[in-house]
Amino acid sequence: MPDLKHVHEFFDAVLAADEKVLQRIEAGPANAWVEQQTFVFSLAALLALLDCDSEMTLTAFKKLIYCSELNLELRDRGAEITLFRSTGKVDSNLYCLKAT
Repeated sequence: MPDLKHVHEFFDAVLAADEKVLQRIEAGPANAWVEQQTFVFSLAALLALLDCDSEMTLTAFKKLIYCSELNLELRDRGAEITLFRSTGKVDSNLYCLKAT
């Protein structure tokens, strides 16, 4: 089951352009991709990419992410998550991870 450590490790690998992780993203859900050194994703796609066999629900994953200081911790590491496209609904919003 993913936790914040898994999220950080995954994001670190994306930012480092780890070939194995980039291939996983390319072969993964349609609402996750990398373009111009930016990782674009929905929360559901991120959960699927972190652990395909996870029993964690999307609701529990959203709570984990939103109740954390993930973006503050990423800023300390030279990165940030911003809103890429708002649909007005958290479940279908797209976010992007990029180096700052």
